[in-house]
Amino acid sequence: MKALVLAADSSENMKPLTLDLPKSELEVSESILLERTLRRIEQAGCSEAIIAVNNSSNQVINAVSAMSFESLVCSFSIESEPLENGGRLLQARDLLGEEPFLLVDIAISTDLEFSELVCKGVPDNKLARLVFVPKAAHHAKEYFSLSKGGGLSFTFDETFTGDEVTFSGIGMIDPYLIDRYAPDFAQFPLISLLAPAIHQGLACGELYDRA
Repeated sequence: MKALVLAADSSENMKPLTLDLPKSELEVSESILLERTLRRIEQAGCSEAIIAVNNSSNQVINAVSAMSFESLVCSFSIESEPLENGGRLLQARDLLGEEPFLLVDIAISTDLEFSELVCKGVPDNKLARLVFVPKAAHHAKEYFSLSKGGGLSFTFDETFTGDEVTFSGIGMIDPYLIDRYAPDFAQFPLISLLAPAIHQGLACGELYDRA
């Protein structure tokens, strides 16, 4: 199984996935955070991690190249210009193959282990299994509802009174999600892929609440 890791531009972009992570966990350099993430990906049973970086991320590339793993092979999807996360999936599409992959956005610090998520995979009738977390102040523009059975709904409508949850940036994705919903241009957010799948009942979710 492959993983796609969305590397942050800088540690200043990192935001806590859980509210009770120690402050020190939020101040680590991107290279340290990336190494921790890659080792958890390896422990989860993934054989390859594709790391999405822009063409000015030589520090990240050099840091990963210096890391040693027992069974994980690391490669890079190098963007010629900074892309939004939807465009980053489209950019990496040819490297992902045809099997579901683990998506991890390291712009959000997390202590979530990936093993159970990888074992569950993507249900046969879905294109995505997404991990949600309790909503924080910086997640003000997206409104999700998550049922106990994993059903999802989504809207940009600020009058919506759904669940106080938001997508964590972590999930299992069927590459056909990209093939089916990606536009013909590279600059688009990840929600442009997820929203139509959610509306058509092709995505499920689960809540991760460390507390």
